[in-house]
Amino acid sequence: MTMKAADPEIRAFRDQLEANKEVPIWEKDVLTVYEAASYTGIGINKIYTLCKELGGKVVVCLKKEFLIKRKPFERFINKSKSI
Repeated sequence: MTMKAADPEIRAFRDQLEANKEVPIWEKDVLTVYEAASYTGIGINKIYTLCKELGGKVVVCLKKEFLIKRKPFERFINKSKSI
């Protein structure tokens, strides 16, 4: 049995696979606190403290959630002697 590339079942399956793709952390522009902690190895409580200290330079607040801009956060970490 041969299948055509335009077969609706195959197309639906391919679309489902593409929808489930996750972007790797190092390619994301914005990270959650948990992603930032996982990415940097810094504890969650320290990440929250840094979010409050750094404010709008590195952090975006949506309701009660902190979202961290990855590139400025990386620059901050690389410049810091200790955290």
